[in-house]
Amino acid sequence: MKKKGNFRKVVSGLLAGMTMLSTVLSPMTAYAAEIQPEEKPPLYEEVKDLLDEDEVVTAKDYEIETGSVFDVKSDYTGLEIKDADKVKVTFEEAKNDKDEDFTTDHADTYKAVYYVEPVNQEHPKYQISRKLIVREKETEVQTETAGSEAVTESETAGSEQQTEEAEDSEADSEITDIDADEFDDLVEQAQNQDTYDEESGLELHDVLEQAGDEGGVDLDSMEEGEIATFEAVSAYSARTTQQVTIEKGPLYRYADYNLGTYLTEPYYISYGSVRATAYCVQPAKPGPGSGNYTITKIGGTIRR
Repeated sequence: MKKKGNFRKVVSGLLAGMTMLSTVLSPMTAYAAEIQPEEKPPLYEEVKDLLDEDEVVTAKDYEIETGSVFDVKSDYTGLEIKDADKVKVTFEEAKNDKDEDFTTDHADTYKAVYYVEPVNQEHPKYQISRKLIVREKETEVQTETAGSEAVTESETAGSEQQTEEAEDSEADSEITDIDADEFDDLVEQAQNQDTYDEESGLELHDVLEQAGDEGGVDLDSMEEGEIATFEAVSAYSARTTQQVTIEKGPLYRYADYNLGTYLTEPYYISYGSVRATAYCVQPAKPGPGSGNYTITKIGGTIRR
């Protein structure tokens, strides 16, 4: 009888221990079940019918030169936000095909993902994406004269004025042939580039005209590497706009090609599907004098 009583005590103790252990483990199991990775919001196309017009954010592909300073987490250049008070936009990630994070150290293409959360909690949160294209920096044209020394701006201005006066007095002055392949390549690229955006109906010359008239962009006063943005009015509707980005490129000196002392500067222009380069052609050259001239077309250029 005594052995049976001891056996019952042991069994009772084991059952009590199991009850206590299950009580302790149950909250832990429930807590572990609650921790789930956050689901990614749906794509814009999946929920666009549930959004108001001013809650729609669109993302345009954007190009950056290698070595440029670009904060991918906070620089939303190229994102069209119709009403910043109606939505909250946050950067999620920017990865290349190898799942590597964004960098401007080398040329590559990245997919940048952004989350858009409407202030109206009844409307769904969604995600948008775009390409961030890091391209090689434009090769600056180098002076071919060996051992030439740098001169100050004032000296350059004085020599330009003297040379212009000499050229005006010598109408038939001889021009040496250009043997720089780089300059030929730049001209060919400008001739063959696509300058029309089908979505907005804007040509490159339309964008440049609006830059000064409506956009308030002073192209002449921009510094090399400076970037300006503005909203261009669509050719289809005055209520629709297209974001335009203009970056001023390096200075090219005609003297490097034995073409005189004039200067030209490229402008890298992005809007919609267009990535084009426009040149300020001979900005310092005076008007022609009287006489007969032969005109040779060198391509579709835009003159200011």
